[in-house]
Amino acid sequence: MGRHGVIAFHNFWGIREKDITERVEATCGDIESGLIAKYRYNF
Repeated sequence: MGRHGVIAFHNFWGIREKDITERVEATCGDIESGLIAKYRYNF
């Protein structure tokens, strides 16, 4: 793997990681909102 390959590899994983992190945060936010709504309706 040449120098450019290493850079491309890091860029690729940096983007993937950011994308995954954002997705996880969005999902957690949805779950949290859902739980809050559920509890609100229960009380």
